[in-house]
Amino acid sequence: MSDEVEPKIPELSETRQKVSLLDANRRIAALESELAKVREKLSVAQRLHVKRDVRDEQDAQARRRLLAERDERQDMANVGEALMETIKRNLSPHWSWNDCPSEVVVDLINERDEARAERDAALAALKDIGDFAHCRSTGPAVPDAMWEIRRMAYDELAARKEEA
Repeated sequence: MSDEVEPKIPELSETRQKVSLLDANRRIAALESELAKVREKLSVAQRLHVKRDVRDEQDAQARRRLLAERDERQDMANVGEALMETIKRNLSPHWSWNDCPSEVVVDLINERDEARAERDAALAALKDIGDFAHCRSTGPAVPDAMWEIRRMAYDELAARKEEA
């Protein structure tokens, strides 16, 4: 009887194979669908990662700009402090703290230029004195006061030329 219960029916075996193949095809389709979803999630994640990288680079550039601006402002503040210290040291008597520092700088430049002009005029006068004494002197053969004045004037002019 047991032989009768398990008769080999070729059609049944073929049906089982078809069902098994159908199940396998469904499983493959499900896996392909799941793979597509995973790829989409990966694509979104990669785009977000790229966006984050771009945003991080933009933030880094902004930080670098801000630091450079801060350093530039600090440098300008240092220049301003140095200017104020220089003004204090070289303070013009007619300047008051209510004046703009740039006006003080112009005043100091003008005073410097005036002092240079006075120096140049004094050196020209000294040369004229030396020339006058040279013309009125008896010369080096017979030393006199005019020759000494000439020597002093010319020595002073030579020293001033070396300084310049």
